[in-house]
Amino acid sequence: MLHCSPAFNKEKEELLSIGVEGIVLYKSGSNYYPMAGALGKVKCVAVDEVGLGKTVPICSVAFLEKSPLESCNVPIDVNKGISGAPFSGYRVLNQKHTKLYSLGPFFFTSGPKSVRNGY
Repeated sequence: MLHCSPAFNKEKEELLSIGVEGIVLYKSGSNYYPMAGALGKVKCVAVDEVGLGKTVPICSVAFLEKSPLESCNVPIDVNKGISGAPFSGYRVLNQKHTKLYSLGPFFFTSGPKSVRNGY
């Protein structure tokens, strides 16, 4: 009987960290301003399509999370900041062993302005 075994000289694929960069802006009319301290979140899936556990989670979507400004804390779905911006292309930062994804920009605005006399 012949036994097959995996090749022991096979190179291991190096696991890379994932980094995400982007900017969050405050939209006021037709003007945009950078928001220091705005937070986003990243969704990672730890199961595959059939519900089996994975050893390495797959991070694939980013969202707006929190504005540092009370006067500008309404997220808008430009570039899928609310519904979830999918990760796409990345660049590898070899010295940091990282896949760096760039997303956005995402936007917050002040709430809708109330209309005088209900009109």
